[in-house]
Amino acid sequence: MTLTLPLNAVSAATINQTTTVDSVQFDKSNSSTQTNTTDNNYETPTTSTQTNTTTTDTSTINSTRYEGTDSSTSNSGTEIAAGSALAAGSTTIIKVLIYSGTYAATSCVNGLKTALNYANTNNLLSGIQFTYGTSTVINAATLSGYDVLYMPGGSGGWYYLNSGNIDGTAIKNFVANGGGYLGICAGAYAAVATVDGWYSGWGIAPHVNAKVVNYEGTTTMQITSAGQEVLGRSGTVTVAHYNGAAMYTISSGAKIFATYADSKTGYNGYADIVGDYYGNGRTVLIGSHPELSPQYPDILANLIAWAANVQETDPDPDPGSVTLSQVATASTSVKSFFESNKRLPNYVTINNNQITMPQLLYLVATATNQINSGSTSAISIQNVNDATSSSGSIKSGSILKSEFVSIAQTVISYINTNGKAPNYVSTSLGNMSYENVVYMLSKIMNYYQTNNRLPNFVTMTASSSSNNNTTTPTTVTMSQVGSAATTVKSYYESNKALPSSVTINSQSVSMASLLNLLTTATIQANSGSNTAITLKTVNAATSYTGSIKSGNIQKSEFLTIAQTIITYINTNGKPPSYVSTSLGNMNFNKVVYMFSKIMNYYQTNNRLPNYVSMA
Repeated sequence: MTLTLPLNAVSAATINQTTTVDSVQFDKSNSSTQTNTTDNNYETPTTSTQTNTTTTDTSTINSTRYEGTDSSTSNSGTEIAAGSALAAGSTTIIKVLIYSGTYAATSCVNGLKTALNYANTNNLLSGIQFTYGTSTVINAATLSGYDVLYMPGGSGGWYYLNSGNIDGTAIKNFVANGGGYLGICAGAYAAVATVDGWYSGWGIAPHVNAKVVNYEGTTTMQITSAGQEVLGRSGTVTVAHYNGAAMYTISSGAKIFATYADSKTGYNGYADIVGDYYGNGRTVLIGSHPELSPQYPDILANLIAWAANVQETDPDPDPGSVTLSQVATASTSVKSFFESNKRLPNYVTINNNQITMPQLLYLVATATNQINSGSTSAISIQNVNDATSSSGSIKSGSILKSEFVSIAQTVISYINTNGKAPNYVSTSLGNMSYENVVYMLSKIMNYYQTNNRLPNFVTMTASSSSNNNTTTPTTVTMSQVGSAATTVKSYYESNKALPSSVTINSQSVSMASLLNLLTTATIQANSGSNTAITLKTVNAATSYTGSIKSGNIQKSEFLTIAQTIITYINTNGKPPSYVSTSLGNMNFNKVVYMFSKIMNYYQTNNRLPNYVSMA
């Protein structure tokens, strides 16, 4: 279940949860050539006895056809997915074994093949390609050499658990030893700890239980904050559903990537996609059918990569570029957010890039200039620091086209010279604050999005910097940092994701800025200093990469990590995407969580812990 908090609560320990507005995500369009969706693959748990064979099974329950072995499939044959770049030096190959035997639905088998072919051909994951093999038998021998096992939808989880062709012990050993598992529908039912009221599963998702669902048709799922990190998507997605599981977690060990967003299944808010850990391996379970129609190759590719514990590579450390249309779409969202909340969001996501407001200012100013000159070139994303001290006051009125084009050029020149956004810009209406400049240029680009041309003028209403709620407290106390750490720690443990911001001393603080406070407070606590800490604006991390094993980080190590992060932020104006630790490369989110745990301990005990446990 997800926790909804007030948008603009203003206590020191209150999170500003603005998932759908502070983090505005523009999704990739979905493409698919999958058409084989006519097979019935309803998941109907039962306690009856079924004889196992390796040939096509034509018995039925509730008029449901059991899809058996494809005649073209062998137990050990490997098919290389189309577009595989096996020779690429920097390419990681993920080898997927697809179960295609008795009780597996042919449509679900072929659906994953189609999705993996599409992922390879279109390079959906940078530096990652997929190969796959099919087998009508799952045992230690057939699993050997593969990275991920896919158990598709079919007759039901109970049949997989009781099939003579599927060795559950081999599957458990495979995952425990570091293998990945993707189970859809029947494959999900079979893998959970317990299917309530029916049977126990293999338990390779030990922190997940399932409810039996009897619904066939389309439904919607809501991507969670944790899901956004893995899937690169947000919002709701329409998916096919054939009696797949509604899941819930029984401890904090599992991650919920998506929940059912409507009441069609009878389990609104229950998990549709979960990730869990078993031994050294990872398990992904899906109740719906993203491999059928509508098909989502990007979702499947990302989930398989997560199960295999493989990270995308960044082929170009440069932030990249965006199109005029993408800038305009982002501007529309920022304009709406500003008009509703009287402030700018923390960031907006464009083409999978998390763009801060100073970066957006550069993009909208450049886009305005290019449109005026007739250019449609892509615009490079720049690293731009925040305005030092936003100020300004304007009267109501209109800014004519000739003037706002000149303002755009002034902004570009200032950013190129100073590497940061200006505090204000002089206009015919007065000194326009940084926030209002972003809003004005977003309005202009919103007009362009609708009319394919710049407006002749843009209307602005009277405002001052104080009306924009942009006054930032100079410092915060150690106690205030500790209170914020306690709030973020609790939120992370409940949602498996960080909030977009936390309020400290009536100021909305981003997670990047919070990390600077947490690490500084940790160093000060170690030295016995209780000095107030300067609250500075820190840009968001460029990406969120890294993976760790469970274990403890000793005090001496987390102090070194804290100092490393402080130095990195002071040098780069943003936190690192990950830090190297004795447990592996710890990603940004885990780093924030770790230091939140440390400062939460300090808040309670007035001293730093001797170690911090991470999982």
